[in-house]
Amino acid sequence: MRHVRLPPFNAVVFRGDDGGRLAERWEPLLARIERAVFEAEFGIVGEFGRRCNTVLLPPGGGQQTLELIRRYGLLFYPITQVRAYQGYAHTHEKPRHPGEAALFGVACIEIDDALRFAEAYQRGDHYTQGKLLGYPECCIKAFIEDWNAGYYSPVIQEVRRTPGCHDYECRIDPLLNPTLRYIGVKAIPFWPHNLVCREAHRWAEHFIDVVRRIDKKAYKALLELLAEPVEFSQVNGIIEVRVGSPPWMLIISQGYSDETIRVRLIPMYDPVEEYG
Repeated sequence: MRHVRLPPFNAVVFRGDDGGRLAERWEPLLARIERAVFEAEFGIVGEFGRRCNTVLLPPGGGQQTLELIRRYGLLFYPITQVRAYQGYAHTHEKPRHPGEAALFGVACIEIDDALRFAEAYQRGDHYTQGKLLGYPECCIKAFIEDWNAGYYSPVIQEVRRTPGCHDYECRIDPLLNPTLRYIGVKAIPFWPHNLVCREAHRWAEHFIDVVRRIDKKAYKALLELLAEPVEFSQVNGIIEVRVGSPPWMLIISQGYSDETIRVRLIPMYDPVEEYG
């Protein structure tokens, strides 16, 4: 595997004769889901041992995020400057000039938690960071293994760790679908160690309930998307996610390697029926 360095980006394309109608319905819903999920990551601090949430303040901005932090009774602690980006980034890069410097930090319950996180971040201690973020032990350990091996978006590694799955097809817990996160659609804010992980599922159930309390319309749309089968591929450093059968939405984002990957993820149950 060879790493490919592409600037962060993402795009959504609605396909077929009904593309215009689909865009009219789903573009505002995707924005609502992204906002509700973003807020839920702060709203769940204090549960599951979660002491902190990571924060990225854009150059010259971030006032709404800071107000959200205050509303949830958290404190913000800056850690370092990183290169600002649009879309989904697999890693943080150093800014090339002051105009593109975003401020990375954490929102925590106590200053001691923030200091512990900052120290862990500076020394590359992913285990301590994961514990402070409240993630399951099994998922933290798998992330560290994947990260150290150079897999920054470990979809295929999760598939290979999922019982009964093959590289080309996998039946999954739909709440753990990792392929929609490139546009902010997710029921957990971390990479599960596999796609049927019970601890990650328990986390996801609580997380989507926080989303429900924030925005019921976004919650229903989130469940509707997670109910869809998806086909994930990475070819020549470009990630594509085809949503639905037949596909009605295409998500495009930058990958991180020249490795060719194709896998179809099929929900084991309908989350709309289960949680709607």
